[in-house]
Amino acid sequence: MVADRDYIERVKDYNWADVARLWDGVAQCSTPDWDAGKALEYVVLKGFELSGASVRWPYTAKLFGERAVEQIDGMIYIAGMAAMVECKDYSVPSSRAKRSVGYDAIAKLQGQLSRRPSALIGCLFASGNYTETAVLLTHFTKPVTILCWNGTDIDRCVHQRDFVQGLQQKFRACLEEGEHYTKTQIKQDAL
Repeated sequence: MVADRDYIERVKDYNWADVARLWDGVAQCSTPDWDAGKALEYVVLKGFELSGASVRWPYTAKLFGERAVEQIDGMIYIAGMAAMVECKDYSVPSSRAKRSVGYDAIAKLQGQLSRRPSALIGCLFASGNYTETAVLLTHFTKPVTILCWNGTDIDRCVHQRDFVQGLQQKFRACLEEGEHYTKTQIKQDAL
């Protein structure tokens, strides 16, 4: 198991081409130099950093400064918006398949957000897709807001070299339409 500080150092000098290569490995279920699920975390966080967001890399939150209670995949800050990042890469390397993310990941993120100010939103990134139940239940996470990203969303952001615009579009759809999981693709220059 590689420590997060080592992964942070590994991606420190990554550019968009490096992020795209790492994403291709995640998409193809082939990231042998990374612990399970870690490559997706660093694609997302480095993608946001390259898009101009301020990033807090993975860390452990403690209760009352003593006992570790949560492992946080990351935080992003952009234009007065703050989002907690949770990433799920349920890859099956032997068959190069992705298992769908169920509601348990949404419930976990909902619990983490419930301990924090209501202005914080959650962003759940899945390298594949979500179960039908998970999509349905995303609409009932109030008072917290969780925006769900699938592999197609991530792929678009990587190839457009802009995660921030994707976040702005998803947040706007949530505000205006109440959509936490949009089936429409992230569009370039939509704002």
